[in-house]
Amino acid sequence: MLGVPFPPASGTYEVRAGLVPLALAGPDDHGPVRFVTDARASEYLARKLDLLEHHADAVRLRVPARSRADDDALATILRDALGWLAAEHPERCVVDGDAIALPPFGVLLRGDTVERVAPPAPGLGPLARNAQTWLARQRGIDLLADALALSVMEDFAVVRAPDDDDDPAGDVLELMHICFPSHWAPAEKLGGNFAAVHAPVANNGVIIGAHRQLVRAMVRKGPLLRYAWSIARDPRLDLNPRLHHLAEPPAAAYTDPDAAARATWYRVERQTTNPFPALGRSLFTIRTWVVPMTEVGEDPARARQLASAIRSMRDDEADYKGIGKLRAPLVAWLEGRGPAGQGA
Repeated sequence: MLGVPFPPASGTYEVRAGLVPLALAGPDDHGPVRFVTDARASEYLARKLDLLEHHADAVRLRVPARSRADDDALATILRDALGWLAAEHPERCVVDGDAIALPPFGVLLRGDTVERVAPPAPGLGPLARNAQTWLARQRGIDLLADALALSVMEDFAVVRAPDDDDDPAGDVLELMHICFPSHWAPAEKLGGNFAAVHAPVANNGVIIGAHRQLVRAMVRKGPLLRYAWSIARDPRLDLNPRLHHLAEPPAAAYTDPDAAARATWYRVERQTTNPFPALGRSLFTIRTWVVPMTEVGEDPARARQLASAIRSMRDDEADYKGIGKLRAPLVAWLEGRGPAGQGA
C-alpha cells in the first residue's frame, strides 16, 4: 500500500465534495502536483495505447465545438497541462515555445507535426514505437489530448462553465479522455452537466445541492484536490461497462470472508481541479490505483479503518458500490486481520 492514498483512514464513508487546496498537499498526498507517476507507468501506458487503438471513440470524446474559440480554449488548456507536466516531471515532457518534446517516446510535437528526434526511453521499446505511430496519426485537439494522456498516468476531462449564471444550458462536460472509469461509460456522461453526471451516485443530495457552487469553484479557484474510493469486484483499471462484461464474484464470496477478500479490490482516485477562469473552464484529472484486498489486509490498522468505513455505509451506498451482499463477509475478514483479530 506504499504510496497509495487511503481516505478510509477516517473510518467513515462520506459522499461530499471534500475539496482542499492542492498547494497544501503533503507527502501523503504526493505533494502539490497534478500528475503522480510511479514504477507502473509503463503498465498504464500500455493499457491506454490498447484502448486508443481499439476503442478511441469510447475513451476520447468531446462535444461539437460551437466556434473556433472552443477549439482554441481546449488547445490552450491541453498545452498548459503539458507545461505543468514539464515542470513537475521534466523527464517526461519538455516545452519550448510551440515545441513539445516527449522524451519517453523520442518525439517532438510542433503543430500537427510529430517528428522522431531521439531513441525512446530505455525499457519502453515497442510501447514507445506504438506511441510514436499513434501520435503521428492524430491532429489538432486529438493530438494534444493523446500526447497528454500517454505521458501521464491520469485520466482527465474539461468542464465548461455556463456562459452566465442565468444560462439555461448550464455547465457542460466538454472533453473527456477517460481510459479507466469505475463502472461507468464516458460516452453516457459527455455533454451532461455536473448534476446529470453525478445523478446515479447514492446519497448524492449534498453534492447535487451544491452543483453551481462546485462548478464555480472548479473554474475560479484552486487548483483543488479531493479523493474518492470504493471497493471493486474486478482488478482491471478500466471498468467501462460498454467494453467489458463484469463477472459476478464466486458464490462463496457472499458467505466466506476469505473468499470475499480474494474477490474484491480497494480502488481509489486522486482527483484535481485546475481553473481556467479566463476561458470559463476547468481541467479535472483522475489518477487511479487498484490494490488487492489481501494487500490491504497486510496492514492491521488500515484493515480495521476500512472495515469501519464499509460498515458505516448506508445500504443504498453499499448497493451502489456493488458490495451490498459482500459487505458482511468482507467486514468480518478485515476486522480479523492482525493482532486485534484472528487473522495473520
